[in-house]
Amino acid sequence: LNRRKAVVYFHPTAAPCCEGLIPDVADAVVEFLFDTVRAVTSLLYSGTLSRCSDIRYIFSHAGSAVPLLAGRISRLARITEAVNPRLPNGAMHELKRLYYDVAQQASPEGLAPLMTVVSADQVLFGSDYPWAPPGMMAQTVAGLAAFGFQPDELQAIERGNALRLFPRFAQP
Repeated sequence: LNRRKAVVYFHPTAAPCCEGLIPDVADAVVEFLFDTVRAVTSLLYSGTLSRCSDIRYIFSHAGSAVPLLAGRISRLARITEAVNPRLPNGAMHELKRLYYDVAQQASPEGLAPLMTVVSADQVLFGSDYPWAPPGMMAQTVAGLAAFGFQPDELQAIERGNALRLFPRFAQP
């Protein structure tokens, strides 16, 4: 994947051990968030993100809880010397290189933490189709428009950033 400069898309799920833990609460509400956190943290501290720096990763749902926990996740690299050889550029550098889609997270609560970690050129429109509830795509469009992105940033999020990752889909 690294040699091919692949784009890897990650969508979370609930592991069998963590299904149905809270009555009347869908697994996606909590478990999906932490499945993403576990995946990013594993890729980071195993050294995969540094070692395979030509892979471009996209994480769904604005990275779930990753932006909120970025300081905590990256702190380990500052206090544990054993992981430093696997992170020659630092943990936060690797988190900032990731791409994040905004499926079901185009609200101030979802976008504000994300925008403290990355710039708009690392953000992609996401719909979560066909699993998102009806009307969610319209809410995503409205949420992005209301957040305060500059027009060129909004255009990049809605299309331009994806075309940079997948140039073969650009119209000639």
